[in-house]
Amino acid sequence: MSHPAGATRPGSLPFKKFKPTMQITIQLFGMQARLADARVIQLDLPEDADCQAALDRLAVDYPALTDSLPGSRLAVNQHYAEPDRRLAPGDEVALIGMISGG
Repeated sequence: MSHPAGATRPGSLPFKKFKPTMQITIQLFGMQARLADARVIQLDLPEDADCQAALDRLAVDYPALTDSLPGSRLAVNQHYAEPDRRLAPGDEVALIGMISGG
């Protein structure tokens, strides 16, 4: 018996395209570490993820950080990174919060 394109056999699960992932470790400091209740966070991100994807994921997985993220930047391998900088397994990533003072 044949099935129309895109159909599945009765009782079978639809095919989902597998997207490879990588695990990124992000270090947190000060207020952001307190808000997340963690100094180190592990994120599973798509293999082609960039810094913006990591920030977006942080906002979803750690809602307490959401208000602090617009004034924050990621540092990758001890250098500030632009939002479109691609991440790679083994990168040293740190969330740097806005610092104020006078």
